[in-house]
Amino acid sequence: MAITSIPEEFVKDIEEKKKPSQRYYIAKFECWKANSMRPLCTITQSIGEAGNLEAESLRILKTFDIWSDEYEAEGSA
Repeated sequence: MAITSIPEEFVKDIEEKKKPSQRYYIAKFECWKANSMRPLCTITQSIGEAGNLEAESLRILKTFDIWSDEYEAEGSA
């Protein structure tokens, strides 16, 4: 994918000589033109470093589109 905006964490990881594959990001596809090799994407969120339990759990939930927000208590307005 071709990234249209680069998040701060990504730039910091590059400066610290970390591989971009050591952090998980959520990307939003903008468009993919018929004559283009790659889609244009925007990185919307960093969900954490690879190996971190919270980041790995969130990655699995997002990969399989599993809703994980808590339900509101009944009767609350």
